[in-house]
Amino acid sequence: MNKHTRVWSLQEAKAKFSEVVRRANATGPQHVTVRGHEEAVVISARDYQKLVPPKAKKPLVEFLE
Repeated sequence: MNKHTRVWSLQEAKAKFSEVVRRANATGPQHVTVRGHEEAVVISARDYQKLVPPKAKKPLVEFLE
């Protein structure tokens, strides 16, 4: 984890979700724990797009068939 990454308990992340999302956009991934175990990571849409390959777009004719 880098110095900007924050670890949030699930309760805290739920209560401050807009802050979690803001920080994910501004400073990087935000880790969420449940009972002390890391269970999820909130990342920005920009970072997500870098991880997921672009979807192949079908030609309109193929889509309509």
